[in-house]
Formats: sequence, C-alpha cells, structure tokens
Amino acid sequence: MKRLSITRVLLTVLLVMPCAGIASAEAASAELMIIAGSNTAALLAQDTPFNPRLQLQSSVQFGIGAHSPSGIELAGGIGLMRATPTSAAVGYTYPGWTGRTAWTRIGYAPPERSPLGVQFTVFGVLAGYDATYLLSFFPILELAPTVQIPLIGGAVASIGLPIGWEIRRDLGLQVGGIFVLPGAMYAGFSADVRVSVSRASGQSGK
Repeated sequence: MKRLSITRVLLTVLLVMPCAGIASAEAASAELMIIAGSNTAALLAQDTPFNPRLQLQSSVQFGIGAHSPSGIELAGGIGLMRATPTSAAVGYTYPGWTGRTAWTRIGYAPPERSPLGVQFTVFGVLAGYDATYLLSFFPILELAPTVQIPLIGGAVASIGLPIGWEIRRDLGLQVGGIFVLPGAMYAGFSADVRVSVSRASGQSGK
C-alpha cells in the first residue's frame, strides 16, 4: 500500500508540473500545441552477476504543450511503453513488460536561427511484467538533441536521438567489476509531431 501511495503522488506531480508551466507560458503569449510521438530504443539490461543483454523498447506519447517566443517549450502528457523479452539462448532471459507512463518535458529550440534543439524529459512508469501480477514503478531521465522540421499546415516534426537512464532496483550496470550503478541505460530514436491549436498573440503558427 505504501508503494502504491508513493506511485500516485509521483504520477500526480508529473502531471501537475507541466500544467502549471503551460499556464504560465500561455500568459506570456506562448503557442499552445497538441503533441503525439513515438520512441524506439535499445536498453542495456543487466541483472548482476549475469552479463548485460540488449533489450528492445518502444513507446508512444500523447500530450499538450506550450512553446514560447523565446524558444522554450514546456509539455506533459501520458503514454504507453513496451519492452520485449530477450531470448533465452545463453541460458537466461530478461522478461518483457508493459508500462503506463506520465511524462513532463522542458525543451529549447532557438527561434528563427537554427533547427537544432534539446529536450529533457522525466517519465514515471508503472510497469507490469509479462505473465505475472507483479507491478513496479520507476522513473526515467532522458536527454535528447533534436532537429525541428516544419510541415504543412503549421505542424512541426521533431526528430531526436534520446539517451536515457531507467532508475530501477531490479537492474544495475556493473562498472569494472568494482561497483554497480542502479538502473539501466538506453539510446534510441524518437519522432513526434506538434500541431498548433492557438496563439495568444493572435499570430498564425509557423
């Protein structure tokens, strides 16, 4: 019960923080957006003393956001995440799981100067492991350089190369046989589309 209570609090915080930021950005004549995207990555999973294995992981996200004229973006939403089980070819396997996520993000893309940008995202994941009733909550920290590509109708595509760290108690990365870093690292490819729904200043979206 205590773990479930902590999970509810963390998920609530993840949802409330972007909403507060969006409200502040709107007051500053920010552009409001609807966001839909996906992410595919390879996770370096290791349950010591076993050797690490690569585990494929994918996710979809939906949310709302605000992009200020200065280039700062605040966003948040929900999503689904899936990790496929590894094979048992070497005598052991890492199980697959499906997670429900809440996420909040801050990003920056210099307006009118460069299509390059950067995003920092925090995920809260409530995961259920395959063929079990086990539930686990863990956060994810993700940093991604991005490229912004204008589309027709004022929409913008954002392509990123995210690097993330899953802070998990069931996995740990052994470093030099000396100590273990709790969690697991991944790297991958992401893409999302942002569609402008309004602009407080009355200008049309770019």
